[in-house]
Amino acid sequence: MKYISFTAIVSAITFLTLASPALAQDAASGDMTVADSGVVKEIVKSDMILLDNEKRYRLEGIRIPPEYDQAALDEMAHEFLGKKVTVYNAHKGDIPLDRYGVGFAQVMHDEDGAWVQSDLLSKGLAWAF
Repeated sequence: MKYISFTAIVSAITFLTLASPALAQDAASGDMTVADSGVVKEIVKSDMILLDNEKRYRLEGIRIPPEYDQAALDEMAHEFLGKKVTVYNAHKGDIPLDRYGVGFAQVMHDEDGAWVQSDLLSKGLAWAF
């Protein structure tokens, strides 16, 4: 039987409550730097976007459980495909890369300021990592 533990639910709620405003404040205060911006051209994977400048970014700080992969893809396509986003680097120095050379980043929707990671977490489609 599949279930979500009480601890996981409390952790996700706490993350959503604290992280989104904190990320927005970090971006506003300069603790995060703008790494890129553009229109989301493609949802490559449930945790990866391709911008119109052909750069790919992996959503940092979340994991998509396999059983929610398609739902996360659908949500990403519905909310962010064709929309302008800003990509933030939350680290000092260069943006960190995965083993395939794809950058890990925080991504924010330009129109309404929604954090992509927060959207997926709030809908139960991702785990905070």
